Amino acid sequence: GKMSSKRTIVITGGLGNLGTKLSHHLLESSAEYSVTLLEHPNFVKPGVAHKDAKVLPIDLCNPKDEDEAALKGVLLGADTLVHFSAVNPYPNANWSESAQSMDHGFYIFQLAVLCKVRRVILASSNHVMGGYKDDETFGPGSVYPHSDPRVGTVPLDPQT
Repeated sequence: GKMSSKRTIVITGGLGNLGTKLSHHLLESSAEYSVTLLEHPNFVKPGVAHKDAKVLPIDLCNPKDEDEAALKGVLLGADTLVHFSAVNPYPNANWSESAQSMDHGFYIFQLAVLCKVRRVILASSNHVMGGYKDDETFGPGSVYPHSDPRVGTVPLDPQT
């Protein structure tokens, strides 16, 4: 590992909605973070990334050998991988797009294991959360571990 006091965070879908918000938050809130944003080359646009973030254009669905070498270079020594990337992040995603998203998720997770990344965070879509987002009776702070599960959620028994 490299000798650095900064925590290294790698974010897939780094120039998307959540990746942009998270990277800006991390880099504005603390000098403790080094952030690398992985983004499909078609979606790399100037002026979106935080000035202190590094951007690695990469197609996780079709990585070339040089892409894998670059990914390993980024992941070796990384503290955390946050996986936001999806082929189609919207509820209208078809099975093919969903399967491709799962494939590239598995690919980056396997590389993270190989590179001994300490923590991997999978940010699943709120669209699988049984409609909490679209139910106006729920708002911030209204869903708790003891709330009744909705379709697409897994009830957790705190006793187990």
